[in-house]
Amino acid sequence: MLGIVSPWLGWAPAGALAIGVFLLLAGIRHLAKRGKGAKEWFATATDLAFSVALLVIFGFALASA
Repeated sequence: MLGIVSPWLGWAPAGALAIGVFLLLAGIRHLAKRGKGAKEWFATATDLAFSVALLVIFGFALASA
């Protein structure tokens, strides 16, 4: 995926896409786990929040290209 997008947009948006998808999948995996403590709830929230932010950045970069 990175190789397809990077020539047109540079490496920053491609990295935002890769990391955003990774964090989204990590957040979803955290959500599925039962018996989470406070630290794991914090990890879930930050994974999902940062993934949304990075995917929005990628969307804006894609729209402006």
